[in-house]
Amino acid sequence: MQHAEAAQIVPPGGKLLKLHDEYNVFRANLGAMLTYRAQPYPGRIHFFQAQDTRDDRSSVWEKVARGGFEKRMIPGTHYTMLRSPQVDVLAQHLEASLQLT
Repeated sequence: MQHAEAAQIVPPGGKLLKLHDEYNVFRANLGAMLTYRAQPYPGRIHFFQAQDTRDDRSSVWEKVARGGFEKRMIPGTHYTMLRSPQVDVLAQHLEASLQLT
């Protein structure tokens, strides 16, 4: 790899390898998403959804939840709801859901 970097065939610093690894993770996630089929679940499902989502899949989970279903909306997108300050709201909702179990 050092020779390829020196010859300017690949970007320096292992960026190509990192990109390759990230692509492999993306491919695996995509394959799992396309083939997964939700099965009936005997317990209660607590569903946390980002408010700024374009794809509401909560109905799929509601159908398989045999013990009940609760949907909680979290500010932000799928990714930003895991960052401050939205993650604080998520934590509050998660704590409230855990109190119910």
